[in-house]
Amino acid sequence: MAYRGLPKLTPPPEDASQNQIDFFASLVRELKKLVYRIAKLEANASTVTAPQEFTASGSYVNGSTAKWVFITAIGAGGGGGGHLTGTPGNGPGGGGSGEYVVRHPIYLAAGDTLTVTIGVRGLGGAAGDNNGADGTDTTYATSVTTYTVRGGKGGSKGTVSTGGAGGGNNGGAGGARGSPATAGTNAPDSGIYTRGGAGGGGGTSGNGGVSAAGGSAENFSGGAGGVSCGGGGGASPWGSGGAGGTPGGGGSGAVATSYGAGGGGGGTGGAGAASTAGGVGAAGYLRIDFV
Repeated sequence: MAYRGLPKLTPPPEDASQNQIDFFASLVRELKKLVYRIAKLEANASTVTAPQEFTASGSYVNGSTAKWVFITAIGAGGGGGGHLTGTPGNGPGGGGSGEYVVRHPIYLAAGDTLTVTIGVRGLGGAAGDNNGADGTDTTYATSVTTYTVRGGKGGSKGTVSTGGAGGGNNGGAGGARGSPATAGTNAPDSGIYTRGGAGGGGGTSGNGGVSAAGGSAENFSGGAGGVSCGGGGGASPWGSGGAGGTPGGGGSGAVATSYGAGGGGGGTGGAGAASTAGGVGAAGYLRIDFV
């Protein structure tokens, strides 16, 4: 709602006492101050800078006024492992999701540049007995300090079958190989602003066994596993991890907008099942909020 000027006031009558006249004048002065303050608040609100999002590396240059900003960011997700034909069972592990920070306050001096490097998604292991690649870190740096948000680890190849760990020192553990395998650990809260990534699901060790889902993060579940499937990828706060591949099929990649989520491991199957590739993780992300 916009305020424009003073409300209409009825002045005191001609026979009003001096006290009444003084009170009226005081009221007008206070109303003028109030209208000025409201107008100033409206002007400030109209100049609030919209959040800036980075899905690729870049920079933000601060203006002539020093300020605090708030960073939300995630490292890239790891890729799922690949499966080699002729090795029944042996489900590859899913990739772990990246470490993330939520509204981390940092101080920018006047004219300072915040340099942003977005983590690169981990590729899925190629068809065959190949590990998935780790997601790389997302970083943001002022002229004084560099902050790092770790990427998730790649899922293991089918002959190992463990899920990739979530990013960060306190990232969730990858699920263990087994029949059935164990799920990746959910993303833990590892600090005031920082949270570790979710682990990828473990792969089955037996023909016809069940591979496990990736760990969850915030409101999102990890990618699904299943019978003769690969392990699922770890989830991020932006979306679920990729599902493990179905028998003879490649693992699902994490959706690109599920920033930082892990990819699913390649599907397994019987002795004649084809080699399958793991799914890719999702790239990192960063947003600057100014309020």
